[in-house]
Amino acid sequence: MELIMIIFCIWMVIITSTVVANQNEVFIYAKQFCITNGSSAIAVNRQIDYVDARYSTKSTYKPSLPTDSNCNFEPNSENTCTKLIKDGWNIKNSINGPVLQSIITDRRWEDFPLFKSSEAYYGNKMYFNVLPITPQNFQIPFSVRIKQDAQIFLCDGDQPRVPKEANCYWIMIGSNYGKRAGIRKCSVGQISVRMDKYPGAPCKITHSLKNSSFHLGDVSELTWKHFSIERSQDTLQVYKSESQKPYLELKDGEFKPRHMFINSYNQQGLWKIHQCKFVKGFGISVKYNQVATLIFL
Repeated sequence: MELIMIIFCIWMVIITSTVVANQNEVFIYAKQFCITNGSSAIAVNRQIDYVDARYSTKSTYKPSLPTDSNCNFEPNSENTCTKLIKDGWNIKNSINGPVLQSIITDRRWEDFPLFKSSEAYYGNKMYFNVLPITPQNFQIPFSVRIKQDAQIFLCDGDQPRVPKEANCYWIMIGSNYGKRAGIRKCSVGQISVRMDKYPGAPCKITHSLKNSSFHLGDVSELTWKHFSIERSQDTLQVYKSESQKPYLELKDGEFKPRHMFINSYNQQGLWKIHQCKFVKGFGISVKYNQVATLIFL
């Protein structure tokens, strides 16, 4: 291992590299690749205009991890560990919550599908249905890269094509040139598809309003920002990744969201929904103690 790292370092110095140290984590990066001993996700932030929804960069371990301790809880994955789940352990979806860590920034983040929202088309807003929601109580962590106007719509209905066809909670982050954040409650027909039409009352009323004459810095086109939307009983809350206190909150239980739409008003944005599988159980047998230890690491 020492010999391999020495070879890598010499090679990278030759092509002009940069070394960044942060406590026990070291990052060595050059134009085409980087090497690190850290556990955080790695993202290549290309200009948003040049990224499509199929774009993906994934890191690899050198040497590779043994397969018996590096399995995946997704049932259809190539190296699934679902066959190891025994004795009352059940696979759960993270959206159904609660989990110990809702926002994921380790290397599992790299595997989340990438969604791209786009600017208006001939004056019509472009809405993208990115996630079905089944439970009444849920948590939806997500990451976004956008200059401003990150908009999320949590809508009811069986198969709405756009938020206008449903009752929706409208979450705005970095709107009004990045100076405003809040939540709106909109009934069927109140969310316009047209850019030149504004919502009427009561949809235009913004709850839990955060307003500033300066840029709030909630979103950025240069870096990924992480948030979590949580619904518990009659309370809808939005959290920033670095805070334990809700950033936005609305106490209302009238609508029962079943779909998550995203929109970026009149520009492009990149999104990742932190949806993954985990296992839950209430006991550990001696036989499967190794599996349980692996799960909680």
